[in-house]
Amino acid sequence: MSLNSLLERRRVAVYAREYKASENWTIEHGLPGDDVFVQAMNDDFNTIIPRFIQNVEEGVIRINTTQPTTGWVSVFELAPLFNHQKIMLNNFTVGTFKHKYGHQKFLTQFWDTEGYTVYPKTCQKLDNETIFFEFHEAFDGYAILITNVNIKKVFEQEKEWSVNHWILKARTNIIMQEENFLGEMIIPQNEKRIDENIEYTTDNVIESTFLVPVSGTSYGIAYGINI
Repeated sequence: MSLNSLLERRRVAVYAREYKASENWTIEHGLPGDDVFVQAMNDDFNTIIPRFIQNVEEGVIRINTTQPTTGWVSVFELAPLFNHQKIMLNNFTVGTFKHKYGHQKFLTQFWDTEGYTVYPKTCQKLDNETIFFEFHEAFDGYAILITNVNIKKVFEQEKEWSVNHWILKARTNIIMQEENFLGEMIIPQNEKRIDENIEYTTDNVIESTFLVPVSGTSYGIAYGINI
């Protein structure tokens, strides 16, 4: 692929848009292929977990929230810019799989064959090549593992995690994930993006709050102006 072609693809590799108050958002992102990574936020730029995300067809996603919500949706096209692995899951409830990222951090999202996201009961990185999944019920589908992590910070027994980063204008284009020191994916009570600052400072912040102090790592992918 030529440099010009890559730059042209780069301009559309992430789609972000604000949506008005509704329980159903239809996102016509126009990115090619079905392998995408989706992040939803409210209008305060806090991460929200929708009731479901559905990959309706190529270029179209539907999100259903538990109540009318105003917010943002970011859709990351995985190829060619984001290094990712796809693991097929057949009538799957619990088990282990090999991944290819070694000690690198990676984010995980799950989809069934009908295009709906599936939320795991447990997702744990056991070692540098093994990941453990457990779900509430069996399903057919796949896991998407995506690397290219450019934000990372380790915390020890803290209730509020605050991550400063140097990536500007990326508030709507940040996918974050948290895990404890056992490699288990953990979900904060609240996760907020604060990066209005347009100067070359570290005042671009992601704040995660937990119910109790916890040790672990916050990491993610921000797509913006990397200085």
